[in-house]
Amino acid sequence: MRPGCTILIAGSRQGLGRALAEHYVGRGHYVFGLSRRESDLVHPRYQHVCADVTQEDSVQEAFAKIQASAASLEVLIFSAGLKTSNYALLTTKSQAADMLHTNLLGPFLVTRHAVRQMKRNRFGRLIYLSSIAVPLRTVGSVM
Repeated sequence: MRPGCTILIAGSRQGLGRALAEHYVGRGHYVFGLSRRESDLVHPRYQHVCADVTQEDSVQEAFAKIQASAASLEVLIFSAGLKTSNYALLTTKSQAADMLHTNLLGPFLVTRHAVRQMKRNRFGRLIYLSSIAVPLRTVGSVM
């Protein structure tokens, strides 16, 4: 990435997304963090936006805030995800629907808005992170 570029990290409040946000602001990039709840990460080059990636209006409001900051979004890192620790046979329909909305619909909605901003600049990079559970092939689990 070129120095000082603007990065949006979905799922930046904790875990890998948080570590990435800290890494990139430490390297001189401008980072927007996105998650359902507030973040305690404080840095001059970090701005947190609360949004639910499963809700179109929430994502739209988040991108309006990003655009209002006059930032030119160059990179999207999608790290937000939801899993259940249940076996598939014990997972309820509601839990499965929540996972599908967060892990499938969420990236779609966020990407659609990110690409609109990137297209104006004629530049952009999209990065999606997956769960460690995928290569581990945990038998019977729901991912």
